[in-house]
Amino acid sequence: MVAADPDSLGQMRPLLHQEVTDQIILEMSKTQTSSSIRDIDRTIRTIDICSVFAAYT
Repeated sequence: MVAADPDSLGQMRPLLHQEVTDQIILEMSKTQTSSSIRDIDRTIRTIDICSVFAAYT
């Protein structure tokens, strides 16, 4: 999983090695700079990981 604000994620994508991008199963494009750890944790936990894996395979 890669989590970054939308601008940073857009800048990172072309810089990542192909072996890295091949392993990414989820990108979380969301600005959470002012969010608490609890809020970030809650956001991650709301992701339906089963659906993510099903789409990836």
